[in-house]
Amino acid sequence: MRQISTLYYRERDNRGIPLPIKQSLDYDDDGNFIDTTKDDFYNLGRALGLSEEELDCRWLENQENG
Repeated sequence: MRQISTLYYRERDNRGIPLPIKQSLDYDDDGNFIDTTKDDFYNLGRALGLSEEELDCRWLENQENG
């Protein structure tokens, strides 16, 4: 499911062409480490119609259960 969501909901340019898939753990152009795991989680949850409150709850559950 995660792989399908990553492909289907990925960013697109103004012509609708899919942009390269960003990795959750990556480095920016300056060489600084970035972690977009939480952003990816929330973006997917919003795309699936979940509320912010439910996303907050699920994110905390996920962090506690590690």
